[in-house]
Amino acid sequence: MRGTVIGVDGAAVNCFPDEPCDPPMRMFATYVTFSRVGHPTVRARVVDGSFAIHLVPAVYTLAMSPPPGGDITPARVRVPRTGIVRLHVAVQPTP
Repeated sequence: MRGTVIGVDGAAVNCFPDEPCDPPMRMFATYVTFSRVGHPTVRARVVDGSFAIHLVPAVYTLAMSPPPGGDITPARVRVPRTGIVRLHVAVQPTP
């Protein structure tokens, strides 16, 4: 599986010229974690907004570590027996 972590609007950050800007959301997530019932949680390190991991076929619940302070989408992903999954994790900040 290969993936990216992005802000909810599809961009890492929205800034106006000559205005201070918050760092990209993807910088807050160090790991994307994958868990399933009865098995240990596995994690993929996020580097420059991207990650890659090999998972056995199953349905996984996604989370981030440390938590990004908002909701992530999708919350679950199915890894098929064949092929590569390309996953785009969007972070919706908590207001």
